[in-house]
Amino acid sequence: MTSLWLGSGGDNGGIWSARLDGGVISGLEQRAELEDVSFLARHPSAAVLYANSEVDEGAVSAFRISDGGALSPLGAPVAVGAAPCHLEVSTDGRWLYVANYVGGGAAAVLLGPDGAPDGDTVRLGYEGAGPDPERQDAPHAHSTLISPDGAHLLVADLGTDSLWLHRLDGGRPEAGATRIPMPAGFGPRHMLDCQDAVVVTGELSGEVASVSWLGGPTTISAAATLPGRTDGPAHQLSHVLALDEQHLLVGVRGADSFSVLRAQGESFEIVQEVHTVDLPRHMAVAGDVVVTAGQRAGLVGVHPIEPVDGGAPRVGEGRVAAELDAVAYILPA
Repeated sequence: MTSLWLGSGGDNGGIWSARLDGGVISGLEQRAELEDVSFLARHPSAAVLYANSEVDEGAVSAFRISDGGALSPLGAPVAVGAAPCHLEVSTDGRWLYVANYVGGGAAAVLLGPDGAPDGDTVRLGYEGAGPDPERQDAPHAHSTLISPDGAHLLVADLGTDSLWLHRLDGGRPEAGATRIPMPAGFGPRHMLDCQDAVVVTGELSGEVASVSWLGGPTTISAAATLPGRTDGPAHQLSHVLALDEQHLLVGVRGADSFSVLRAQGESFEIVQEVHTVDLPRHMAVAGDVVVTAGQRAGLVGVHPIEPVDGGAPRVGEGRVAAELDAVAYILPA
């Protein structure tokens, strides 16, 4: 059995817990009421859970986790900027990094030894725009990633087609940033550390890039081929995660699907596409299944991972395992 944390918006927004056993989700229970929770993160050593509130006056909240799964607030919510949409905790547990979509910048919150915010917040800002007048009118930071060597903080900026690179000093990001340009209209959303490279999903172009973390050559490969919907575009990529050392799983919103990609050097080959729940905002691997948050449908889907000898791990057809209004994030405990 695997325990899950889920973040949701809607009328019953907040943090929920559940149990996953044999592909079945049970025991869904609201643990904290918060507005528009779209991302969760765990402290690496303390029993502490962090949640965002993706609203105009955005904030992050810290909670102590009890043995029974109850959540107790650790201090007051910390204001970080408009519409925080991504959280990441440093490996030593001393910093919480935040990307603010509407605010356009990022923030770093110092954490105390117990995992609680320590009253010190660093704000990072950017300038620029991209070719899409509706989605790229200004900076829109969408995620952060600690570089493969741990010496830098990367911020993916959908609005300016940029990865912003900040040097870290004891975990504190320096204000000055180096820009790693992405292709015009790419719309960087989410990043994944893949040893000597960083994999980036392009929400707007429907492509995936492999980028040297030092800012080297960028290789683009199509990441989705399913036809479009009548009520939205086909290729709005969301989350990316590793299925194994060679294969990635990418969420495709609009087409409501997953694409399984095989890495081939700096490029990618699509080896499978499978339909999933409506608007897959986020997904996670929990044992031998992929659990995904269908934000628009308010559904949690579960897909079996079926190993294939000598080939790519196959993601099986999914089924609805739970209902939760505006569910946006899945975190195995």
